[in-house]
Amino acid sequence: MKNRTSLLISGLLLLLITTGCDEDLTVFDVNGGQTLVAFASRTVNFPVVIDTQDELTLTVNVTTVSDVDRSFGFAIVEEQSSLGTSNYSFASNSVTIPAGSFTGAINLIGIDDENLDTDSKTLVLRMNEGSDFVTGPDLTINVFQVCPVPSDFFTGSYAIQQLSGSAPFGIGAGFNNQIVNISASGLFRNFEFIYGVGSFNSAYTMELELVCNTIRVNGFKTPNTGTLGCGSGSIGQSTAATPGSYDVFAGDDQILVRLRDFDPDSGCGPANQYTAELLFVKQ
Repeated sequence: MKNRTSLLISGLLLLLITTGCDEDLTVFDVNGGQTLVAFASRTVNFPVVIDTQDELTLTVNVTTVSDVDRSFGFAIVEEQSSLGTSNYSFASNSVTIPAGSFTGAINLIGIDDENLDTDSKTLVLRMNEGSDFVTGPDLTINVFQVCPVPSDFFTGSYAIQQLSGSAPFGIGAGFNNQIVNISASGLFRNFEFIYGVGSFNSAYTMELELVCNTIRVNGFKTPNTGTLGCGSGSIGQSTAATPGSYDVFAGDDQILVRLRDFDPDSGCGPANQYTAELLFVKQ
């Protein structure tokens, strides 16, 4: 039985092919042997900052060295890609491996527009085949929109003013007339407050999430003084049909949050759900 292994470039690419008895293996020789052309990764994440263009460098490896520059083409696998053509561009549809090198680079430009959001879309690339080399697996690029927020944005002491919406059962303006301290955990904002000042006086922890200029409401996260509702569990809140918004460049002196209260309704009935507008004013 013949057992052979091919040792490729240390730290670059290792390929071991095993076969049955009396069958030779494909041996890659860095000095003139069969050339393997392959992406350095199988999957890459590509976050693109909102309203900008970002660049991602994709590495392509080869298993042989040459004394001249070499160019290898690549193509988009359309049937496996969901990213729109308005959201990317390439300077070239080929990659150059410089003389004496085992690596080359493809520069991908990611473009944010109305077609890109926080849910990732895929762009799948495949190296073009050739008569004097073999190619490796496809590369899947997950492209999605991100919106960096300073860690101290919308944090600290805020007064809540309930601009609209009135809860049933005598709760009235359930979020009004109190000052809260908002803390940050990544894109999440949490604060303790009293729900129904002057009526139910129930202490809760609320969680908001900053997602690309909109404010998602994750609702009551902790019933600090027991549940509040008409059945099992506690009432909660969700993001209103028209959510509140923010702009990191405009500052955080005033932040408008829109939420759907009594969602879930804890057995009180969906008819009791209503939309509230809350203005947070920095103190």
